[in-house]
Amino acid sequence: MTARIEPATPAAIARAAQEARSPLCQQALDLFVALYGAEAGNLALKLLSTAGLYIGGGIAPKILPKLQDGAFLEAFRSKGRMRELMGRIPVRVVLEHRAGLLGAACTGAYARTGSIWPPVAIHWLTVVLWKVLFAGPPGVFGH
Repeated sequence: MTARIEPATPAAIARAAQEARSPLCQQALDLFVALYGAEAGNLALKLLSTAGLYIGGGIAPKILPKLQDGAFLEAFRSKGRMRELMGRIPVRVVLEHRAGLLGAACTGAYARTGSIWPPVAIHWLTVVLWKVLFAGPPGVFGH
């Protein structure tokens, strides 16, 4: 018998899966990661994102070890005769949790001044680029 997980929220299911507390939660997370990879691959192929795919948001960093275990990339690349092309597309997870704020700051600055480069935006851009480009292996996988 499987122990009941705290309120069955997606976050609780992911935690239980990552802590190996529930085989059912592990199956759910495995399925989610495979579907996430397949859909990310569909988008990358549709847009021909040969320079790379950057995954942002709150979910990916929380399940990064699971994304790196191979199932995500296998589903991402599994596109029949396009598999070779998909294997050349780098996939990265954005670990900077303030990336959305940077976009909002740049949009607000542009709306107010006509320029996206006020000093605050430059600072945020520097922080994000430093973390994305130089964060290294924890947030980069696939190549």
